[in-house]
Amino acid sequence: MNLVLLEQAEMSMGCNVVLSGRRYEHVKTVHRAKVGDSLRVGVVDGCMGEAVVTGIDDREVQLSVGELTEVAPAPLPLVVCVALPRPPTLNKVLQQLTAMGIKRFHFFHSRRVEKSFWQSHALGDDEVGRQLRLGLEQGRDTRMPQVQWHRGFRAFVEEAVPSLLETVTAGYFAHVGAGRPCPSTAEETLVVVGPEGGFVPYEVTRLEEAGLGGVGLGPRPLRVETACVSLAARVGLP
Repeated sequence: MNLVLLEQAEMSMGCNVVLSGRRYEHVKTVHRAKVGDSLRVGVVDGCMGEAVVTGIDDREVQLSVGELTEVAPAPLPLVVCVALPRPPTLNKVLQQLTAMGIKRFHFFHSRRVEKSFWQSHALGDDEVGRQLRLGLEQGRDTRMPQVQWHRGFRAFVEEAVPSLLETVTAGYFAHVGAGRPCPSTAEETLVVVGPEGGFVPYEVTRLEEAGLGGVGLGPRPLRVETACVSLAARVGLP
């Protein structure tokens, strides 16, 4: 935890904040904080700054939050679309890409996505929010990403992709069979990642018809979370 993330509601009563649960455990056992120590804090969708530990016991940590004036780092200029992976992988994608600065996520269905994945509690607002907060804490960021779900491939490729392409400079889909290497650019870009087994030929054709170019990350099939991080690093980082 490189940033103690505070909720807007916790700041409504002034500068004194009490941490319990997961944040308390981390501050106590990992930071090993003591009274008088300073911690980096930030408010969700707000600014960052310092807080001083004013009290700590076996249940909670008391903080006195100073003036928060530091703005969050600029987001990566990427819209990331991923064929819905299995729940543990979904958590990794949300955490790791949020830590890198991704702010727009879209998850969609495809032929090789198991329908049971859509019934997982990992898609619930509370669990998704938890993963996003873990990513923000790691990346020392406060801007909460947006997550959207598309339960049908046809609707995704016919409606969502054209709409998203209007908001970016270019759009690509990652595919092992693509001969073109993934470009390196810091422009606004849409990237689409398929399931573990890759896109089926029909899906490749529909993605191309929608205006996306196929790109590769080398000859080796990658896990979804690895492909996502590789694309975000190559395409999004300046």
